[in-house]
Amino acid sequence: MATPTSRDRIEAFPVAQLQLQFTLATALAVTALLVFGGTGLSQRIAIAEGITLIAVAGLLAFAVSRSPSAQTTLLLVPALDMVGLAVIMREAPYGGLETLLVFPLIWLATSYPGRVLLAGCLLAVVLVWLVRLPGVSVEPVTVRSLLQALSASCALALAATMTWWMRRRSDAQHVLLQRQTAILEGAFDRSSAGEETVRQVLDAVAFAVLAFDGAGRLVTANRASVQLVRALGLPPTTDLMTLPFYRADGFEPVAPEQSPVARAIQGDDVDDEHYWLGHPGEARAALSVSTRILRDRGGATTSVVLVASDVTGEFEATQARDDLAASISHELRTPLSSIIGYVDLALDEPGLSEQVQAHLEVVAKNADRMLILVNDLLAHREREASGSLTVSKVPMDLVPVVRDSVSAVLPMARDRLIAITVDMPNELRVLGDALRLRQVIDNLLSNAIKYNREGGQVEVLGTQRHDEVKGDLVEIAVSDTGRGMTPEETRRLFERFYRAPSVRHTAIRGSGLGLNISRQLVDLHRGTIRVASVPNVGTTMTVTLPALEVAAA
Repeated sequence: MATPTSRDRIEAFPVAQLQLQFTLATALAVTALLVFGGTGLSQRIAIAEGITLIAVAGLLAFAVSRSPSAQTTLLLVPALDMVGLAVIMREAPYGGLETLLVFPLIWLATSYPGRVLLAGCLLAVVLVWLVRLPGVSVEPVTVRSLLQALSASCALALAATMTWWMRRRSDAQHVLLQRQTAILEGAFDRSSAGEETVRQVLDAVAFAVLAFDGAGRLVTANRASVQLVRALGLPPTTDLMTLPFYRADGFEPVAPEQSPVARAIQGDDVDDEHYWLGHPGEARAALSVSTRILRDRGGATTSVVLVASDVTGEFEATQARDDLAASISHELRTPLSSIIGYVDLALDEPGLSEQVQAHLEVVAKNADRMLILVNDLLAHREREASGSLTVSKVPMDLVPVVRDSVSAVLPMARDRLIAITVDMPNELRVLGDALRLRQVIDNLLSNAIKYNREGGQVEVLGTQRHDEVKGDLVEIAVSDTGRGMTPEETRRLFERFYRAPSVRHTAIRGSGLGLNISRQLVDLHRGTIRVASVPNVGTTMTVTLPALEVAAA
């Protein structure tokens, strides 16, 4: 950034105003001198000549102050001021008029380079001493006049130096201010460009993005959010968060203080949660909502960003899939039961050849497997219709249930050369539904065999332990030496219809409902089911249930 030039300073400096002030101050001083000084006619004539020079300088200042190109011509103004003042001081060396020389020096110090100021300062000092020299001054030279000249010279030099120093400092501040201004303008331009880029990106994405301040007021919304509101038949200016929210079931309303934005402001994390937007029976949309909280250095929430994806199509597809599964299940269950019954009758016929019996056993095994899948689908529909599965709990021993389940899967294990070891105590008493718990154990064992490696192992371990909080607990752990799962697969393992990507395109078939139903059944028994898995090492599924005494309590 360039330092201001003399032309810039002259354009900014009030030359005419300063000259007017100087002329008025000189006129007042001369008037006082004429009134109280007792001057003669010759002195009055000399003083008039000095005033005339100063007046000419004033006219010149007013004439050329509007023309910056005449900066050299303007140098005549302080020169005429000094000479005119010197003519007056010659007639009144003791009048203290030397102080008026500070006006032209201030002008030079403010508007011109240092060398011009130095020349002007030397001229002023020379004039102060010149009017007191013998033969020039009309008054005799005394010690007093010399001391007065010395003090005036020092004062003028000090005033000129201070003014020049202040001008230099002002120039430096001007340059610094220009640099800071350039930096701020650049930062503003970059910020504006970045903001516009972000705006374009947000408008290009297919999901709604809304930003709220710390009080929950809407700050900005992208194009997709406007389109979402318009798709519901509402004006584009409608705030998405003012519309009614319902839970994923579509019927339970969400209180305002439990809305995603309100929860985020309170510090709760909202990550891929499903809501319905709009009242039942009206135009509505299913949303997958996530929020991100922005905080200041003190940890206070400054803004909340909400991202909402329209998953109405996915919800409707899921509903259609469930309806189709229910319809197919009901249609298949009766003929499957008939097939299984007649195969059992055929196997009981005497005189069957070994080959026919083997074929019938394959038919029976696959029919049983298909019936299990159909029952899974029906159980899922039962849960969807009633809100939960039903169990009939009575005091029972879990050990026979586990052993019967192991016996049922032995043929499947032998086909894949998988060894099953069972380590169970004599008795594990719980309050439960034997049929439902058998369904859980069957599912765990079936998975342990299906997803195991050829020649692998399955271990079934039953224990009873005491917990300081929950009391006596019964645990059934089913471990395998199969492919294992990643943490992401483990996290989603109990979702309905979920199948791990690593097995989705393999020959291993499944509905993705077994573990989801098993978890629901374990929950109904006031128990838990957890999974521990290591890729390429194996998986352990553990079911924990309250022991009989605790369950009864």
